[in-house]
Amino acid sequence: MATGLRQNARMSDTSDAGGAAPTDAPTEPGPAPAPARPRFRWTWRRIVVVIAVLLVGGTAVWWRGVVTSDPKLEFTFFNGVNRVEHDATGNPEGITRTENRLGTQIDIAFVPNQKIFVYLGLRNGGGQAVRIEKVPVTGFYYFGFDGMDVSPNRNISVGEATTYDPFKPFTLKSGEERNVRLTFRLADCSPSGLQPGHTTIRGLLVRYKILGLGRTGFAPFTKSVLSVPTIGRCEHPIIDPAGGPVRG
Repeated sequence: MATGLRQNARMSDTSDAGGAAPTDAPTEPGPAPAPARPRFRWTWRRIVVVIAVLLVGGTAVWWRGVVTSDPKLEFTFFNGVNRVEHDATGNPEGITRTENRLGTQIDIAFVPNQKIFVYLGLRNGGGQAVRIEKVPVTGFYYFGFDGMDVSPNRNISVGEATTYDPFKPFTLKSGEERNVRLTFRLADCSPSGLQPGHTTIRGLLVRYKILGLGRTGFAPFTKSVLSVPTIGRCEHPIIDPAGGPVRG
């Protein structure tokens, strides 16, 4: 009987160690995997849109840079300055040329209501074609600018023109120049109120268009100055139509 008890005890120990052992604890579930991000696909439509946006933006920047840049318009060196009544003969009466290190100064003796022709060229020194819309009349108190005539001949050098037509808008290509004639008029001033001195101008305002956009810029006289050697009181000065005298 003692032997049976010992066997039962061994059987009980074996059962507790192997067959009756507690089961493992349940494992908690981990976080769910994040959903995969959709891949951006460069379809041909998206590519076309991006290219179009870049082209439009680049073109706008280029266009703005061109139309707002200096067109480099300039009047060339004076080829001739004459009183209107002496234009056919070239008589230099009342016209004095003074050369200095800066160029040539043309002094016009003051004669009330006298008209003067100035022959020179208008040059486009920029990289784009420029449409010349107008050269506005301007007053300089003792004398004024009355208008510009243009040679119809585009195939001759500046200084060779023999005829001129009334101004109408025209286009200057890059590097092109045209023969033009400027008309100036002296004011109606009494000589008793005038004194020695100089009133000069070094260029004129020009209205132009580049790529369809209109602007106004100053076109200088190249190495040339136009001067009336007088100052003082004038009863009937020539004033700028914009609202006041413009002095050089």
